[in-house]
Amino acid sequence: MLAGIVAFMLLSLVSAAQTGSSGHNKPYGIIPQFLKNNTTHLVSEVASNVLRVTNNTGKTVSFHLRFAIPQNWQLTRQNSANYEIPAGDSLFIPVRIIADKMAKGNTSYVVSAFLISDKEVQFASQSWYVAIENQSAWSATIPLKKIFFINDADSTGFSIRFQNSGNADELIRLNFSSDRRLEVIPPFSKNAGSSRFDLSLPVGTDTILNFGVIRKKENKSFINKKDITEKTSSLKEEYTVQVNARDEGFQGKSGQSWTGTVSFFKIGNEIKLNEFKRTALPLTLELNTYDLLSTSTTMSIDAYGNAILSNDQLLNYRFQSVFITNFLNEKTFLGNNHYLGYFSNKGSLELGEISGWGRSLISGKGIKGTVKIGSNQVGAVVAKSPDLFAASRTASFGFYHHYDAKQYYVSNYFSRITDNFLKQTNTIYSSYANFKFHQHHQAGIGAGYSSENYGSAPTPFTAKGYGYEVNYSAGFNRLYLTLNDQFGSNNYLLARGMNMISGRATYNLNKNINLSISNQNFHQHADYYFAGSLYPGKETRSARYEFRIGFLSPASTVFFKPSYADEYTYSLHTITKGLGIEYNARDLTNVHFATNLFAGYVKSPDYDLPNFFIARFGANAKWSKLNLSLRYLYGPGQASEQLRFIKNKINPQSINLTSTYDYWFGKGRYLISTSAGLMHETYFQKTTFRIKPELFYFSKTGFRFSVYTTFASTTQGANPMLNELLSERGGFQKISNNELNIGFGIKKQIGIPVPGKKFRSIKVIVFKDRNGNKIQDANEEGIENILINMRMVKPLSENPDSDMTAGHSHGDDFITNSNGEINYSNIQSGLYHIKMIPLVQMGEWFDGKEEDVLVDGKQVVYLPLNKGVRLTGAILVERDKYTNDGADLDFSRIRVTAIDSAGKTYSALTDKNGGFSLYLPMGNYTLTINEAAFGDRYECIQSKIAVDLTKPVVDNYSITFNIVEKKRKMEIKKFNNSEEPLNLQPIKKAQAPATNKKQTK
Repeated sequence: MLAGIVAFMLLSLVSAAQTGSSGHNKPYGIIPQFLKNNTTHLVSEVASNVLRVTNNTGKTVSFHLRFAIPQNWQLTRQNSANYEIPAGDSLFIPVRIIADKMAKGNTSYVVSAFLISDKEVQFASQSWYVAIENQSAWSATIPLKKIFFINDADSTGFSIRFQNSGNADELIRLNFSSDRRLEVIPPFSKNAGSSRFDLSLPVGTDTILNFGVIRKKENKSFINKKDITEKTSSLKEEYTVQVNARDEGFQGKSGQSWTGTVSFFKIGNEIKLNEFKRTALPLTLELNTYDLLSTSTTMSIDAYGNAILSNDQLLNYRFQSVFITNFLNEKTFLGNNHYLGYFSNKGSLELGEISGWGRSLISGKGIKGTVKIGSNQVGAVVAKSPDLFAASRTASFGFYHHYDAKQYYVSNYFSRITDNFLKQTNTIYSSYANFKFHQHHQAGIGAGYSSENYGSAPTPFTAKGYGYEVNYSAGFNRLYLTLNDQFGSNNYLLARGMNMISGRATYNLNKNINLSISNQNFHQHADYYFAGSLYPGKETRSARYEFRIGFLSPASTVFFKPSYADEYTYSLHTITKGLGIEYNARDLTNVHFATNLFAGYVKSPDYDLPNFFIARFGANAKWSKLNLSLRYLYGPGQASEQLRFIKNKINPQSINLTSTYDYWFGKGRYLISTSAGLMHETYFQKTTFRIKPELFYFSKTGFRFSVYTTFASTTQGANPMLNELLSERGGFQKISNNELNIGFGIKKQIGIPVPGKKFRSIKVIVFKDRNGNKIQDANEEGIENILINMRMVKPLSENPDSDMTAGHSHGDDFITNSNGEINYSNIQSGLYHIKMIPLVQMGEWFDGKEEDVLVDGKQVVYLPLNKGVRLTGAILVERDKYTNDGADLDFSRIRVTAIDSAGKTYSALTDKNGGFSLYLPMGNYTLTINEAAFGDRYECIQSKIAVDLTKPVVDNYSITFNIVEKKRKMEIKKFNNSEEPLNLQPIKKAQAPATNKKQTK
């Protein structure tokens, strides 16, 4: 009763302190207050504060403190201290708290202090908010970065392991960038999802995400339709998936990021390293005829190829003859187009149909070559047209120089072209330099000079011209800038009378929104000469401005593009204002879809005519082997159409639809490739339809035969431009025309033998060697899904460079088929290193050692897999007699490791009963167990056990690890009636012999 009265009085004092008393502003009562109401600390720091207690009463107050702190936190002071505060005085009490090391970041914990009276009654309290600073420390790894598609399947998967060793939960955003031929399936789903995935990562937790991967089926014959290869060529494809993980950061700090890449391989069991069985130049022969049922039938014969020689040398060659008339012309069989090009790291040489460097304007038949000397490259070219060794109309020559340094490069060009028919000689010199003076800054400057000499004019003269170009690009954080200026005088051959200034500025607001503005101001007024007479060109000018805002997301991209164009073309001045929209779908399965739209108004200031509307729409779609393209135009968009519209006020429209489709059948031997197009426009009321089906047949001997049929139909119902001229004849009459054409072709690749090596072949068979004789017997089957790597160690050559290159090469990878076979054809003779890795669990079968094989003919190599020994075991636990732990022990997921004499390890995890099982090849092993998993209460009698499995007489062995619980220390006390302990001496037990340790415990 008395305690309740005291508590009521103290609470009244506190209430009076809060509301004020006797008209004074100073609160009355006992006032506790932390000097810092909110503090922020690292989890490793001691949180410190000061509690101020003020006595605003008229008498001395005595109390002690109690604290309420979070679980597993520690208070450095004692709670038992008593305090006295005289009337009108204050007391300052330091408070220090050690946070739990596992306290979560980005969390504010409440620490409360209570004032307790001598009667154990709480009469005041105050709270302190201790915020633990967020410490982001997470990591991600891809355990297996190289994954193979096995069992001829098109599906597999990969894993990502996340660890959060920080002190706060993390929200991780994953973005995937995968090969277009792959589909990534996120966890907990059976369907391909978005390329973005959010992951909640708790503190102190390991999270493993398993993603599925599906390879989209593609017909390789479709890819090789035009550039045919043999159907027996090996399957070797590589795909990549890049994963980017990023957290959102905390309190304005940038987040942590991680990027990882995993590669997927689709590999066959055959590789033909060289197309032919000996050194040869590949040559593709092709004969095609066109328009057999027309009056302009043509035929072409083509022979072309390229060969990659040693030391990165390349040889290109081409020959073509075209027959366009029915009359015999012997020169046609000699070819209309010839080319031979040799390229290496030291230079190049080209013969036949060539062109000059840059904008030299040189073309024709001739010789062109370059030589590299240090950082310099120089070259020369000589050409004539139309013939090199006969009387030609034009003759040209030129020189080239290029200097390449680390921060800049300079290029110089010189050319002279003489026209023997017009008695005209043109000379051109130009130079260009590019400088990288900062990581994100680059500038270029160029200048040129030209002259035209006319010796056949009534008064011979020379027209001289000059020009320059300047460009600059830079990046400033999120801003990207490009500026360009190009100028040419009226007689400058490379840019006659041209002046063009353009630029673009792009700013990325964030990863989803970007802005850009661009302009292009173009003006041209050129002078042209013919036979010494001046023909001034028409003046053309335009000024285009465009603003662009883009919205990017994993699902799509959308761009809005308002634009303005002021143009003067063909004596027509127009001003166009409009808005363009682009849309691209990004995450549609097996479908590609993109559209664009522009709509605006055109004004012609020179004509008293209202603004007229124009629009254009385009769409492209691709699904499997079907491609569709749609174009629609409304109103006069081109200058010629606009002049026509201003004259007769007839508004034109047009639509154009094209499509292609490829259909394979006959196990990939036959292909029907069909293209079709439909176009209609309203001005001439003209409709055109065209379809071309083409049939391809790929023979087993490497021939490709093709035949096509083209049908075209055209109808025209009007011609407003001729109506006035034909009015006396009843106006324009409708026109209809149909056309049917046929063509065929033959294509074959052959090899032209040249002096060199004869190639070899090898077959490797992996099998289960049940009897250990290293020979594949009738009952010993081959094994599929074994990754075989064959790498040349040393060729049968005395070239030291070849030896070094071979020794560091990765070689070629294979996956064995259902018979355990791989075939390596047309390879160079030499010593090869063979390594095999099982891609699936092999159980009791183990791969043999790596070996070197000398390949000098057509041979078969057998790689036996040896049967191993099954080693099982268990953990036997002996409990202490006085144990106080009655719970069932869980000794699961404890690692047991077997180490052979070479240091190679094999491991397994125990099950819930402490059992384990290992398959080991024959050998001597040391078995170990992870003792740390038992804790401090248990110990292993023998943590390392040696076993000899070199000559097993049975297939199964068993072993036991003995674990004992450490003896508990017993302290026995007896109490008398006064509850005081008796002074008793403990009785010592007799010690057992040291040799019988297990029995003693």
